[in-house]
Amino acid sequence: TDLFGGGIPHTPTARTGNILGVLASAGGRHAPTPAHAALCTRLRLSGRMDPVLSPLGLRPRTGSAQATDIARDVDGHVLTAETLSAMLGAKVVAYTAPESSAVRYLMSDAVRLVFEYADHSPDRPRS
Repeated sequence: TDLFGGGIPHTPTARTGNILGVLASAGGRHAPTPAHAALCTRLRLSGRMDPVLSPLGLRPRTGSAQATDIARDVDGHVLTAETLSAMLGAKVVAYTAPESSAVRYLMSDAVRLVFEYADHSPDRPRS
């Protein structure tokens, strides 16, 4: 996985490559071991790796952990401000993915994204 616990897309359309680091551990062939998952969780919740995400548009923590492992598109690519701008039709300069809003379950994960726009129009969705 990457350092945040997310999968690393190895496809011709992969946009970020290994810029989020690589964490390899012995164990399961298809799924991270519990120890691997725990290490990724500790790294993610510590905030030490948040600056790695800044160039992609994820605003570093403001007192709370970020759910950086699941702030991804359906193909597993890390969301960027550029991608979100294209989806929303408005210039997104940054976003956060508060861990407090994250849900992780058996076959699906979700997190509420909070957007920061270039213009501060009240008509834009905040999340």
